Amino acid sequence: MEGSGFEAFRGPARPGPSFEPPADPAAPSIGGLSLVAQILRGRELAAAAAGLPPLDSEQVLDLQRTAGNLLTSGALARWVDALDVYALAGEVRIDCTAGAAAQYEIALDDVPVATALMAEGDAVTVTLPPGIVLRITAPDGTAASGELPAEMPIALAVGAARFVALRL
Repeated sequence: MEGSGFEAFRGPARPGPSFEPPADPAAPSIGGLSLVAQILRGRELAAAAAGLPPLDSEQVLDLQRTAGNLLTSGALARWVDALDVYALAGEVRIDCTAGAAAQYEIALDDVPVATALMAEGDAVTVTLPPGIVLRITAPDGTAASGELPAEMPIALAVGAARFVALRL
């Protein structure tokens, strides 16, 4: 702009943003390489001490798979055993074989599921959630409980009342 009396000066160029790319996570570190070398050397020494030829990488992977499978199957076996004991949801038939009429609370694993007015000769069928321990409580607070297995009756005595329960 001539004649305006304005002069513009350009200052020093601004430095661009500094950017360092992140370290490559796939690239092994020097410490990691050292550890791998120690492990490999340890395998060779152990194999030599046992009088065995050193394992190749495929054999090592096979051993790791086998060990992992054993650990997994052991953990699963513990869960399967626990779940076998834990009965699924269903129904139970409860027969009162002795006792005067009273209102009883029926619970499974300490969770109330029903109340029933029962006396000698009465029976009730109750839908149950998954669980193991059946408890019958009388109005006065006395209670009896027992494990309720599949297809086997259990007998419970609550005061003078007697009950037989069978999972259907």
